Formats: sequence, structure tokens, C-alpha cells
Amino acid sequence: MRFITLFAVVVLLCGCVQDYAEKQFNFAEIENAAANVLSSNQVVTKEYAVHLLKIPVQIEALNPEFVYVTDQGLYIQLDSFFVATSGLFIPNQPIDNTLLRSSDPKYTRLSDNVYSYFIKG
Repeated sequence: MRFITLFAVVVLLCGCVQDYAEKQFNFAEIENAAANVLSSNQVVTKEYAVHLLKIPVQIEALNPEFVYVTDQGLYIQLDSFFVATSGLFIPNQPIDNTLLRSSDPKYTRLSDNVYSYFIKG
């Protein structure tokens, strides 16, 4: 019984996807790097991966698991557990308030143009 309880606690503690609202980032560097990535791509109609060789140094320094662009903007996935993911989102145009009120994905404003996101999956 102890083993099962210990295993459950370890899974819960290790499996939690982080909220980045309190983590410190250099938002100006992230916004500038994201603007370069977003301006270098054509109009995106579906998700596609940004190759690791093309990721700016400022974003690479965050040690992302995955970086991708959608028609909404740039996603920097920093954490995942099963199907849940979280990280930073930089929109390519002003964000709609209805997007901020959604619960999945959940967006939280960190700076003028950088948001944390959490997708339950």
C-alpha cells in the first residue's frame, strides 16, 4: 500500500504542467525573436513545426520542447505531461478577449504581447 501511495504522489508531483505566470522571462527579447519568426513565414493556415535550426537564440535559451506556428501566432512549448502542454504564446495580431476567457486552452497575459498558455488536451 505504501508503494502505491508513494507512486501516486511522485506521478502527481512530476506530472504537473507548470504555470508560467510567476516565472521570470525577458519579454522584450522573446517578443523581438517571435516577431522575426512570425514575419519570416508566409500566411499559415495549419500548424507546422519550426525547425530547431531556425529558432532564434533567445527562444532556444528557454529550452523549449517544441516550437510551432499557427495562424494565431507562435507557440513555445516548455512543458508537457501526457496530452497536457504549457508554455508561451506570442500572437501575430491583437488577441481577442474571448480567447482570454476560454478555459482550454487557457491564456494568461504576462506582458503586452506574451501570454502563457495551458492546453489540457
